[in-house]
Amino acid sequence: MDRTAALTDRLTEAGWTVDAQVLDELEGRVELDDPGAVKALVNPLRLKLVGSLARSPASAKELAVRFDVPATRLYHHLDLLEQIGAIRVVASRRSGARTERCYGGVRGGVGLDGGLFEGDVDEIADAVASLASLGGEAAAASIRAGRMDLKDERPEGFLSLALGRLSREQRDQVSADLEALLRRVGEWSTANDEAGTGDAESTMLMLIATPDVTFDAPE
Repeated sequence: MDRTAALTDRLTEAGWTVDAQVLDELEGRVELDDPGAVKALVNPLRLKLVGSLARSPASAKELAVRFDVPATRLYHHLDLLEQIGAIRVVASRRSGARTERCYGGVRGGVGLDGGLFEGDVDEIADAVASLASLGGEAAAASIRAGRMDLKDERPEGFLSLALGRLSREQRDQVSADLEALLRRVGEWSTANDEAGTGDAESTMLMLIATPDVTFDAPE
């Protein structure tokens, strides 16, 4: 049984009316093309919500139990994530006089669409800076928590920096290689979830390759 069919059966048994087409669409990848959408995503709780919902659809009440927070605190975050396409309503059911919604998160990953870089330069720069800041904060938190011991021969994470002079052709090749790596991460993640791999852990991979002006030196 494929994942959509299995989720449909599980949700139906719980009393949900399921939109199987939306569940199928969540297997794809969402590309953000607006700086505001990028900044909306860059929030620790929202990222946790996307990751949790990608693994297992849930309602706001169920998420409140998962994260031990009031459901009222989650609605604003869920609305923002739905607006940018990172989560979708996959099912609904009646709960008293109200209609309860069940959300699912994109499983193919979140990327940056080329159109993102055609808008206001300052807004784009702020959005990219917020992404980079998130990566730094996540790495720092992992180190403080003892999850990434860089003195270990095989740390759970890694930090790497490369500064060099590359031709346009070489930069294009680096970009293609990194895109392939990002796709592989998404494919592995999906396979691990489907197989129930016991040692699979949440992992953030952030790559920034840019023609650099901050370290440029005069000829």
